[in-house]
Amino acid sequence: MILGNSKYFFGELLSRTGSFSMGEGGGRGRMWVLFFILFLAACSPSSDIDEVVEDNEAWYMETSAMLGDVDTPAKMTRAHWNDDNKFSWDNSSNEMVVIVKETATGNIVPWGTNNSCSAKVRNITGAEDVVSVASITSNSGILKTDIQKLTVGQSPVYFLSPILPDVNGSSINADGVITLALPNEFAHDATPSLSDFKRYTYIKGTSTVSEITKAQIQAATTRFTGIPAVIRFAVTNDRGERIKVTGISVSIAEDVAGGFPKTMTWNPGNSSEPSLTASALLYKSLQVSMGAVGHELTEAETEGSYSPFYAFMFPASFESATLTLEGKDNSNNTFTYTCSIPSKTFGSGMIYTWNLTIEDNFMRLKFNEYEEGIFQW
Repeated sequence: MILGNSKYFFGELLSRTGSFSMGEGGGRGRMWVLFFILFLAACSPSSDIDEVVEDNEAWYMETSAMLGDVDTPAKMTRAHWNDDNKFSWDNSSNEMVVIVKETATGNIVPWGTNNSCSAKVRNITGAEDVVSVASITSNSGILKTDIQKLTVGQSPVYFLSPILPDVNGSSINADGVITLALPNEFAHDATPSLSDFKRYTYIKGTSTVSEITKAQIQAATTRFTGIPAVIRFAVTNDRGERIKVTGISVSIAEDVAGGFPKTMTWNPGNSSEPSLTASALLYKSLQVSMGAVGHELTEAETEGSYSPFYAFMFPASFESATLTLEGKDNSNNTFTYTCSIPSKTFGSGMIYTWNLTIEDNFMRLKFNEYEEGIFQW
């Protein structure tokens, strides 16, 4: 009642003790008033307000990620593979999605108003001499009221990268459902390199909450795996002259089963492991282009020398297809080589090398007898 009518109470208090004079009586009255002010402050609801604010503090996720090799530049905008199959973390913002789930129910723990959170990736050079190490920190936090739903060593944490809405259709909704998209044409810039397509270097990792401290949730070290498969077209020039490659394509007839999925959907779900599902909508042609000018190839000087060109795809298969290579000779005349491709299946996280040897009147195709994992440890 006193707190509810503090203005009236102070008015009554002052009327009975007199004004704040410097005289002896006024000094005693003033001290008495100050005593009551301090008493009211101690009994005020400010501590309750502070508690409410504390209960709604957002706690942030931090973890380290390990993958690939550290001996690479870290000034790019995306994480990517190098041509020797090693992985490079790039300093970037809003690249990764983080999903945390409750221990008991498996329900998604919301980050503020959403069920997922974007994260920043910071490359840590020199931390390891074998694998690439990155620090991943979320840009928003989990409310403290939801922290009690997590259990150290049990609550799962999922990461997916890179995620940014783009013209190809990649997106994320408020429920944390992510659509990954790949085009059917990949255009190399200047010297062909895997880093040309780093925006399509989709990777995923699974971890658990390892520690909960003041204002921070720590996840155990996360090891990532690749989602797309990659074809490396290793082209060797045996024509005895300089040539230029302008394009390579893999075409599947409309009446032939299979193709390359346009998108994949990553759904964190509730009470279950996340699902990764390929769309039924397929590309029937996969293309790599080097522009109108093309990429110049000198005559092969050593055994096994080649120039690599790349195409990304989600896990795919087809019964048969036709491979076409287009280019220009030393006199700027165009040429086209074609050959048949037997049934093929492509799995996530693998690089498939197709050796193409260009000779005067034909092209030889040889598939590597082994498959390479994208990530070298």
